[in-house]
Amino acid sequence: MSSSTTKLSSAPDKVPTSTTILRSATLEDVVAICDLEYLLFPNNNFNEVTLAHELQSGAGLVLCDGPQLVGYAMTVQDGELTDLLRLGVAPNYQGRGY
Repeated sequence: MSSSTTKLSSAPDKVPTSTTILRSATLEDVVAICDLEYLLFPNNNFNEVTLAHELQSGAGLVLCDGPQLVGYAMTVQDGELTDLLRLGVAPNYQGRGY
């Protein structure tokens, strides 16, 4: 994990709140996405260079709870076809309907 890793806090057992937002991913999100990649896929993760490249050539969404990035989806489009490359949700946010 990178040195800027933020510990993932436990999420309350409820539906998303007004602090939970889904937005387009930016290059500024790459480190936080990479941290989740290492946590979720320890043997098959994308590194920061690969994630930045995929974001620049495709699209991505991030789920944030306040300032904390807790999920992401990375896609690439080819004509009318969109492929889902990666999907990740922090373990303590899984199964909550986000």
